[in-house]
Amino acid sequence: FALASRPRWPGLRDMGAIALGVAAMVGALWPMRSWAPGVVTLTTQIIVGAGVFGALALVLNIAGLRAPVVARIRALANRGRNGAEAVGEG
Repeated sequence: FALASRPRWPGLRDMGAIALGVAAMVGALWPMRSWAPGVVTLTTQIIVGAGVFGALALVLNIAGLRAPVVARIRALANRGRNGAEAVGEG
């Protein structure tokens, strides 16, 4: 996929949205800097950081990824719903 497309720089809007997402992620993770180091702290920081940045990436539509992600989520939800209906019918 990457080899088939021509390289191009992201737009200023996307770069600003990424900077905003990173700032929000830092803001969410900053209070956790005083937590005791360990697996639980690391896991929590990864989940919170990825969740905050991922949510803002969807809200701000970074790189136009909102439509494909929402379509994928809907497809997975419909597949799960159809499987549940098939089980309930028998």
